[in-house]
Amino acid sequence: MMIKYMKDSRSRSYNRRIFMVVHRFMSKAEWKQLKAGKVLRNSSTHAGRATTSRGFCFFTEEPDEAIHWLSGIVNPEMCVTMDVRDGLLNEGFGRYHVGEGMQMKKEYWCEQYSVKDVDVVRHSTRYSGYAELTRALNQILWGNEL
Repeated sequence: MMIKYMKDSRSRSYNRRIFMVVHRFMSKAEWKQLKAGKVLRNSSTHAGRATTSRGFCFFTEEPDEAIHWLSGIVNPEMCVTMDVRDGLLNEGFGRYHVGEGMQMKKEYWCEQYSVKDVDVVRHSTRYSGYAELTRALNQILWGNEL
């Protein structure tokens, strides 16, 4: 968690706001909507999957580490790092295959967000090579694509 001091334009004083730095793998379509200022909504319960989260999921581990257990689950066309305003995200847990076994990982989720809720720190297509494999795997396993 990070504390930022934001200047209040009305009073010329600084207000303390708490932000959390998180990452999200997403499709190029979601990235385009986020950049356009759209309010993104997702109420998926991820039924049949090993998570307590709903909607959009975020993580705090470094993307180079997280891609190993999220491959095949997320669409990695874009990786976006953002500062998220306090109170937006809920805490959840997911069960992931890590190394030789399964681990419970803390994750964060929300059912809607927009650029009004986040400050994009950076974005990258670095992991997009995983996207084609993810689409093929999801087609085989679930009969759909992410």
